[in-house]
This record gives sequence, C-alpha cells and structure tokens, in this order.
Amino acid sequence: MLAEKVPLHDIKDVEGFVRGTIHTAQRRGMRISLDEREELVCEGLAILYQLAEIYEPHRDGYTKAGTFAGFAAMYLPRRLGDAWHAAHPEHRYVTGLDGKRIWEYDPPPTSLDDDERVFEVPAREEASEDDQVEAAITSLEPFEQIGARSLVKLHEQGFGMNDIAAMMNCSREQLKRVRIRLGQAVLDSVSAT
Repeated sequence: MLAEKVPLHDIKDVEGFVRGTIHTAQRRGMRISLDEREELVCEGLAILYQLAEIYEPHRDGYTKAGTFAGFAAMYLPRRLGDAWHAAHPEHRYVTGLDGKRIWEYDPPPTSLDDDERVFEVPAREEASEDDQVEAAITSLEPFEQIGARSLVKLHEQGFGMNDIAAMMNCSREQLKRVRIRLGQAVLDSVSAT
C-alpha cells in the first residue's frame, strides 16, 4: 500500500503496525475478507494519525513519558473494530439480558451481483427447507456428503465461497462441483415430492 515505511512518533512503520493490529483481531475471531482487510488498513492509518493528534507524550502525575506505540495499541484495536462493525449493517450493538452491550450478527445480505450467491429453490409446504437439504445430502455419494454438510453449515454461518474453500482446504472448482451436485440433488428431491 505505502511505497515505503513511514514512521510516526516512536512507531517505525505505521502500515506494519496497523496490519499487525488487524492480524491480531483476525486471530481472535474477526472474519475479514481480503478487500475488507485493505479497507481496514486505510481506515487504521487514518485512525492512527487521529490518535497522534491527541497523544500527550508526558502527562502530569507520571514520572516517565509514555510511548505512542503503547497509546496506539490501547485505542487502535477498538476503533478498528468499530470501523469494521460500522461497515456491516448486519452487525447490531444491542443491550443483552444482563444489561451489558453486546454485538449481534444477522446473516449478511446476499447481493444479486455476487458471483458466489446460492440459488434457493422455493420449498413446498409439506417439507421444510432443512428437510429438503438433508434429503439432497443423503442422496449424494458418501464421500460427497461430508463436504456438502460442511458447505451448508459454513454457508449458513455467512461465509463466502472463497472463505469456505480455504477452510475446507480445497479449490473453488472442487467446491463449485459439490455445490452443483448439492443443488441438483435439492432440485431432484423437490421435483420428487
């Protein structure tokens, strides 16, 4: 992104500092796509410079001056998390039953322009959608059933095809073949009822 390392106060490489913060957030469970990661790096750089404006190297009552890296490490992760949540309308900050504020995650909206969308077949009233999917999975070969169940579960959790392929350690083409077989099995089970 940046052509060279850019220092800020005692941080020698601002981009590396932001990327490290994002990497730590990902290890703690934040699911970020490649596109989102680059946007968050840009957002993080802006936040880092905003923090530099309010940073006080030496505050009254302290014998030693603080470091900007320590100051930024305290505030940057939370502000990056806020920026990530703000970019996702399906993330809602609500009050829990115990009175504490928590994040709730609705399923992400499906884009009609998205190449990774899954086409759903309208379910008949007799069988639920889950029953149709389970019937479709059991009609597959035994070795395909494991992959199909994993694919359905990860898709229901809101993961895209690239993320699912990485988690299942397979190529997009292999995943696409399972998805096509699963879709055909769903169509067959619907037409059979």
